[in-house]
Amino acid sequence: MSKVDFLSGSFRGSSGSSGSSGSSGSSGSVFDVAGLGAFSGEITSPLLAQALINTRGDLVYGRSPDQPRYELPTGSTRAPNDLSAWDGEVRRIMCVSEFLSAFTFNPEFNRLDPKQDGRQSIEVEAPSYEDLGLQVAAVLKAAELRDDRLAEILTQYAQPISFYAMVLNLNPDRHRNVFDLMRVALYCGKSVVMEFKHHFNVPRVADICPDIDPVIQTPGHASYPAGHATETFMLSTILIALLQDSSRGASRVLGATEQQLYGLAARVSDNRLVAGLHYPMDNVAGKKLGTDLANLMISIAGQDGHLNWLFSRARQELSS
Repeated sequence: MSKVDFLSGSFRGSSGSSGSSGSSGSSGSVFDVAGLGAFSGEITSPLLAQALINTRGDLVYGRSPDQPRYELPTGSTRAPNDLSAWDGEVRRIMCVSEFLSAFTFNPEFNRLDPKQDGRQSIEVEAPSYEDLGLQVAAVLKAAELRDDRLAEILTQYAQPISFYAMVLNLNPDRHRNVFDLMRVALYCGKSVVMEFKHHFNVPRVADICPDIDPVIQTPGHASYPAGHATETFMLSTILIALLQDSSRGASRVLGATEQQLYGLAARVSDNRLVAGLHYPMDNVAGKKLGTDLANLMISIAGQDGHLNWLFSRARQELSS
Protein backbone atom coordinates (compact mmCIF):
# COMPACT_ATOMS: atom_id res chain seq x y z
CA MET A 1 0.00 0.00 0.00
CA SER A 2 1.23 3.46 -0.86
CA LYS A 3 2.18 5.84 1.91
CA VAL A 4 1.35 9.51 1.47
CA ASP A 5 3.62 12.14 2.93
CA PHE A 6 1.56 14.75 4.79
CA LEU A 7 3.16 17.87 3.40
CA SER A 8 4.35 16.74 -0.02
CA GLY A 9 1.31 14.67 -0.87
CA SER A 10 3.55 12.43 -2.96
CA PHE A 11 3.25 8.69 -3.08
CA ARG A 12 6.25 6.83 -1.72
CA GLY A 13 7.25 3.21 -1.52
CA SER A 14 4.60 1.73 -3.80
CA SER A 15 5.61 -1.82 -4.68
CA GLY A 16 3.04 -2.38 -7.40
CA SER A 17 0.61 -5.27 -7.72
CA SER A 18 1.75 -8.76 -6.88
CA GLY A 19 1.20 -10.10 -10.37
CA SER A 20 -1.61 -12.19 -11.80
CA SER A 21 -2.03 -15.78 -10.69
CA GLY A 22 0.06 -18.16 -12.74
CA SER A 23 2.76 -15.69 -13.73
CA SER A 24 6.27 -16.77 -12.86
CA GLY A 25 7.47 -14.37 -10.20
CA SER A 26 6.13 -11.11 -11.60
CA SER A 27 6.06 -8.55 -8.78
CA GLY A 28 4.85 -5.25 -10.11
CA SER A 29 5.27 -2.96 -13.07
CA VAL A 30 8.34 -2.40 -15.22
CA PHE A 31 8.14 1.20 -14.00
CA ASP A 32 9.28 -0.03 -10.60
CA VAL A 33 12.72 -0.73 -12.11
CA ALA A 34 12.84 1.66 -15.05
CA GLY A 35 10.48 4.58 -14.41
CA LEU A 36 11.00 8.02 -12.92
CA GLY A 37 10.28 6.72 -9.44
CA ALA A 38 13.31 4.46 -9.76
CA PHE A 39 15.39 7.29 -11.21
CA SER A 40 14.51 9.67 -8.37
CA GLY A 41 15.34 7.12 -5.70
CA GLU A 42 11.78 6.56 -4.49
CA ILE A 43 12.20 2.95 -5.58
CA THR A 44 15.53 1.14 -5.30
CA SER A 45 16.57 -0.08 -8.74
CA PRO A 46 20.18 -1.28 -9.16
CA LEU A 47 19.22 -2.34 -12.70
CA LEU A 48 18.36 1.22 -13.77
CA ALA A 49 21.43 2.65 -11.99
CA GLN A 50 23.73 0.26 -13.85
CA ALA A 51 21.97 0.96 -17.14
CA LEU A 52 22.42 4.72 -16.66
CA ILE A 53 26.13 4.26 -15.89
CA ASN A 54 26.62 2.20 -19.06
CA THR A 55 24.64 4.63 -21.21
CA ARG A 56 26.50 7.62 -19.86
CA GLY A 57 29.81 5.91 -20.58
CA ASP A 58 28.87 5.55 -24.25
CA LEU A 59 27.55 9.12 -24.53
CA VAL A 60 30.68 10.77 -23.13
CA TYR A 61 33.21 8.23 -24.42
CA GLY A 62 36.55 9.87 -25.16
CA ARG A 63 35.87 13.03 -23.17
CA SER A 64 38.65 13.95 -20.75
CA PRO A 65 37.58 15.02 -17.22
CA ASP A 66 40.54 17.42 -17.33
CA GLN A 67 38.77 19.43 -20.03
CA PRO A 68 35.16 19.71 -18.86
CA ARG A 69 32.51 21.38 -20.95
CA TYR A 70 30.56 23.94 -18.93
CA GLU A 71 28.83 27.30 -19.09
CA LEU A 72 29.04 29.99 -16.45
CA PRO A 73 25.69 31.02 -14.92
CA THR A 74 24.53 34.46 -16.01
CA GLY A 75 22.61 35.29 -12.83
CA SER A 76 18.95 35.01 -12.00
CA THR A 77 16.31 37.28 -13.54
CA ARG A 78 13.57 35.67 -11.46
CA ALA A 79 11.62 37.81 -8.97
CA PRO A 80 12.63 37.17 -5.33
CA ASN A 81 9.34 35.46 -4.46
CA ASP A 82 8.89 33.55 -7.71
CA LEU A 83 8.82 29.89 -6.65
CA SER A 84 7.89 28.45 -10.04
CA ALA A 85 11.30 26.88 -10.69
CA TRP A 86 11.33 24.77 -7.53
CA ASP A 87 10.04 21.37 -6.66
CA GLY A 88 6.48 21.36 -5.28
CA GLU A 89 7.48 20.19 -1.83
CA VAL A 90 10.09 22.95 -1.60
CA ARG A 91 7.48 25.57 -2.53
CA ARG A 92 5.11 24.26 0.11
CA ILE A 93 7.80 24.19 2.80
CA MET A 94 8.75 27.81 2.05
CA CYS A 95 5.11 28.93 2.30
CA VAL A 96 4.61 27.03 5.56
CA SER A 97 7.76 28.59 6.99
CA GLU A 98 6.60 32.08 6.06
CA PHE A 99 3.26 31.58 7.81
CA LEU A 100 4.56 29.95 10.98
CA SER A 101 7.23 32.63 11.42
CA ALA A 102 4.60 35.41 11.44
CA PHE A 103 3.58 34.92 15.08
CA THR A 104 4.64 33.50 18.44
CA PHE A 105 2.69 31.25 20.79
CA ASN A 106 1.82 32.94 24.08
CA PRO A 107 0.72 30.24 26.57
CA GLU A 108 0.13 32.74 29.38
CA PHE A 109 -2.82 34.24 27.51
CA ASN A 110 -3.81 31.18 25.39
CA ARG A 111 -3.09 32.99 22.16
CA LEU A 112 -0.89 33.61 19.14
CA ASP A 113 0.73 37.04 19.05
CA PRO A 114 1.58 38.37 15.58
CA LYS A 115 5.04 39.79 15.06
CA GLN A 116 3.78 42.53 12.76
CA ASP A 117 1.92 45.55 14.06
CA GLY A 118 -1.65 45.93 12.96
CA ARG A 119 -2.60 42.27 13.13
CA GLN A 120 -4.88 40.86 15.78
CA SER A 121 -3.85 38.18 18.26
CA ILE A 122 -5.58 34.82 17.91
CA GLU A 123 -6.93 33.60 21.23
CA VAL A 124 -8.42 30.22 22.11
CA GLU A 125 -10.76 30.16 25.09
CA ALA A 126 -9.73 27.79 27.87
CA PRO A 127 -11.93 24.68 27.96
CA SER A 128 -14.73 24.45 30.54
CA TYR A 129 -15.60 21.25 32.37
CA GLU A 130 -18.89 22.52 33.85
CA ASP A 131 -21.07 20.61 31.36
CA LEU A 132 -18.72 17.69 30.80
CA GLY A 133 -21.52 15.19 31.40
CA LEU A 134 -23.52 16.74 28.55
CA GLN A 135 -20.43 16.69 26.35
CA VAL A 136 -19.90 12.96 26.95
CA ALA A 137 -23.58 12.24 26.42
CA ALA A 138 -23.43 13.97 23.03
CA VAL A 139 -20.54 11.75 21.95
CA LEU A 140 -22.39 8.61 23.05
CA LYS A 141 -25.46 9.74 21.10
CA ALA A 142 -23.37 10.48 18.00
CA ALA A 143 -22.01 6.91 18.05
CA GLU A 144 -25.37 5.80 16.65
CA LEU A 145 -24.25 7.26 13.29
CA ARG A 146 -21.07 5.18 12.98
CA ASP A 147 -22.47 2.69 10.46
CA ASP A 148 -23.58 5.53 8.21
CA ARG A 149 -20.37 7.59 8.54
CA LEU A 150 -17.74 4.81 8.67
CA ALA A 151 -16.43 5.25 5.10
CA GLU A 152 -16.01 8.98 5.69
CA ILE A 153 -14.37 8.48 9.08
CA LEU A 154 -11.82 6.05 7.66
CA THR A 155 -10.95 8.08 4.55
CA GLN A 156 -10.82 11.41 6.39
CA TYR A 157 -8.20 10.06 8.78
CA ALA A 158 -5.72 11.45 6.24
CA GLN A 159 -5.99 14.86 4.57
CA PRO A 160 -9.54 15.31 3.22
CA ILE A 161 -8.25 16.80 -0.03
CA SER A 162 -10.30 14.45 -2.21
CA PHE A 163 -13.50 15.78 -0.66
CA TYR A 164 -12.50 19.35 -1.56
CA ALA A 165 -11.56 18.22 -5.06
CA MET A 166 -15.08 16.81 -5.39
CA VAL A 167 -16.79 20.04 -4.32
CA LEU A 168 -14.62 22.29 -6.53
CA ASN A 169 -14.13 19.85 -9.43
CA LEU A 170 -10.35 20.04 -9.14
CA ASN A 171 -7.82 18.27 -11.34
CA PRO A 172 -4.20 17.85 -10.12
CA ASP A 173 -2.76 18.96 -13.48
CA ARG A 174 -5.06 21.93 -14.05
CA HIS A 175 -5.08 23.06 -10.40
CA ARG A 176 -1.57 22.25 -9.22
CA ASN A 177 -1.24 25.39 -7.11
CA VAL A 178 -4.69 24.97 -5.58
CA PHE A 179 -3.65 21.53 -4.37
CA ASP A 180 -0.38 23.01 -3.08
CA LEU A 181 -2.27 25.70 -1.19
CA MET A 182 -4.62 23.14 0.34
CA ARG A 183 -1.68 21.12 1.66
CA VAL A 184 -0.02 24.26 3.00
CA ALA A 185 -3.17 25.36 4.82
CA LEU A 186 -3.81 21.92 6.28
CA TYR A 187 -0.23 21.57 7.48
CA CYS A 188 -0.19 25.05 9.02
CA GLY A 189 -3.46 24.41 10.80
CA LYS A 190 -2.17 21.13 12.15
CA SER A 191 1.07 22.72 13.37
CA VAL A 192 -0.69 25.54 15.22
CA VAL A 193 -3.44 23.46 16.82
CA MET A 194 -0.83 21.11 18.30
CA GLU A 195 0.53 24.01 20.37
CA PHE A 196 -2.89 24.59 21.91
CA LYS A 197 -3.57 20.87 22.39
CA HIS A 198 -0.31 20.50 24.27
CA HIS A 199 -1.01 23.63 26.31
CA PHE A 200 -4.55 22.75 27.42
CA ASN A 201 -3.87 18.99 27.74
CA VAL A 202 -7.54 17.96 27.70
CA PRO A 203 -7.95 14.16 27.94
CA ARG A 204 -9.77 12.39 25.15
CA VAL A 205 -13.37 11.46 25.78
CA ALA A 206 -12.50 7.75 25.69
CA ASP A 207 -9.98 8.38 28.49
CA ILE A 208 -12.74 9.39 30.89
CA CYS A 209 -15.68 7.30 29.65
CA PRO A 210 -15.32 3.53 29.09
CA ASP A 211 -18.47 3.36 26.94
CA ILE A 212 -17.09 5.44 24.06
CA ASP A 213 -15.13 2.60 22.36
CA PRO A 214 -13.75 4.68 19.43
CA VAL A 215 -14.20 3.13 16.00
CA ILE A 216 -10.65 4.12 15.01
CA GLN A 217 -7.47 4.55 17.02
CA THR A 218 -7.41 7.68 19.13
CA PRO A 219 -4.51 9.97 18.05
CA GLY A 220 -1.59 10.31 20.42
CA HIS A 221 -2.22 13.89 21.48
CA ALA A 222 -4.71 15.87 23.54
CA SER A 223 -8.28 16.59 22.52
CA TYR A 224 -8.89 20.36 22.63
CA PRO A 225 -9.21 22.06 20.16
CA ALA A 226 -10.09 19.57 17.41
CA GLY A 227 -7.42 19.34 14.75
CA HIS A 228 -9.69 18.33 11.86
CA ALA A 229 -12.06 21.20 12.68
CA THR A 230 -9.19 23.68 12.79
CA GLU A 231 -7.70 22.46 9.52
CA THR A 232 -10.91 22.16 7.49
CA PHE A 233 -12.48 25.44 8.59
CA MET A 234 -9.16 27.14 7.86
CA LEU A 235 -9.07 25.56 4.40
CA SER A 236 -12.73 26.24 3.58
CA THR A 237 -12.41 29.89 4.60
CA ILE A 238 -9.31 30.35 2.42
CA LEU A 239 -10.88 28.67 -0.60
CA ILE A 240 -14.03 30.76 -0.31
CA ALA A 241 -11.94 33.93 -0.20
CA LEU A 242 -10.09 32.82 -3.34
CA LEU A 243 -13.33 32.01 -5.15
CA GLN A 244 -14.77 35.41 -4.28
CA ASP A 245 -11.67 37.11 -5.75
CA SER A 246 -11.63 34.92 -8.88
CA SER A 247 -13.84 35.06 -11.95
CA ARG A 248 -16.14 32.62 -10.16
CA GLY A 249 -17.00 35.47 -7.83
CA ALA A 250 -19.64 36.64 -10.30
CA SER A 251 -21.18 33.18 -10.61
CA ARG A 252 -24.76 32.65 -9.54
CA VAL A 253 -23.78 29.35 -7.90
CA LEU A 254 -20.98 30.82 -5.77
CA GLY A 255 -23.23 30.95 -2.74
CA ALA A 256 -24.04 27.26 -3.14
CA THR A 257 -20.33 26.44 -3.39
CA GLU A 258 -19.58 28.45 -0.24
CA GLN A 259 -22.36 26.60 1.56
CA GLN A 260 -20.89 23.26 0.50
CA LEU A 261 -17.36 24.22 1.59
CA TYR A 262 -18.47 25.23 5.06
CA GLY A 263 -20.78 22.24 5.18
CA LEU A 264 -17.86 19.97 4.31
CA ALA A 265 -15.74 21.40 7.13
CA ALA A 266 -18.61 20.89 9.57
CA ARG A 267 -19.21 17.31 8.43
CA VAL A 268 -15.53 16.34 8.63
CA SER A 269 -15.45 17.80 12.14
CA ASP A 270 -18.66 16.04 13.14
CA ASN A 271 -17.35 12.71 11.86
CA ARG A 272 -14.53 12.87 14.39
CA LEU A 273 -17.11 13.22 17.14
CA VAL A 274 -19.09 10.30 15.70
CA ALA A 275 -15.90 8.22 15.69
CA GLY A 276 -15.55 8.82 19.43
CA LEU A 277 -12.46 11.02 19.32
CA HIS A 278 -13.73 14.46 20.35
CA TYR A 279 -16.13 16.42 22.54
CA PRO A 280 -18.46 18.96 20.87
CA MET A 281 -16.47 21.76 22.57
CA ASP A 282 -13.37 20.62 20.67
CA ASN A 283 -15.06 21.29 17.35
CA VAL A 284 -16.44 24.65 18.47
CA ALA A 285 -12.95 25.83 19.45
CA GLY A 286 -11.40 24.30 16.32
CA LYS A 287 -13.87 26.08 14.05
CA LYS A 288 -13.02 29.48 15.55
CA LEU A 289 -9.27 28.82 15.54
CA GLY A 290 -9.33 27.61 11.93
CA THR A 291 -11.31 30.64 10.77
CA ASP A 292 -8.96 33.02 12.58
CA LEU A 293 -5.89 31.28 11.12
CA ALA A 294 -7.39 31.51 7.64
CA ASN A 295 -7.88 35.25 7.98
CA LEU A 296 -4.28 35.58 9.19
CA MET A 297 -2.97 33.62 6.22
CA ILE A 298 -5.08 35.72 3.84
CA SER A 299 -3.62 38.86 5.43
CA ILE A 300 -0.06 37.58 5.01
CA ALA A 301 -0.80 36.60 1.41
CA GLY A 302 -1.88 40.17 0.75
CA GLN A 303 1.73 41.28 1.05
CA ASP A 304 4.65 40.44 -1.20
CA GLY A 305 5.99 37.03 -0.26
CA HIS A 306 5.81 33.30 -0.88
CA LEU A 307 2.15 33.01 0.10
CA ASN A 308 1.25 35.93 -2.15
CA TRP A 309 2.82 34.04 -5.05
CA LEU A 310 0.93 30.82 -4.24
CA PHE A 311 -2.41 32.54 -3.61
CA SER A 312 -2.25 34.48 -6.88
CA ARG A 313 -1.62 31.35 -8.93
CA ALA A 314 -4.26 29.34 -7.12
CA ARG A 315 -6.71 32.16 -7.77
CA GLN A 316 -5.88 32.11 -11.48
CA GLU A 317 -6.45 28.36 -11.63
CA LEU A 318 -9.84 28.67 -9.95
CA SER A 319 -10.77 31.29 -12.56
CA SER A 320 -10.05 28.97 -15.49
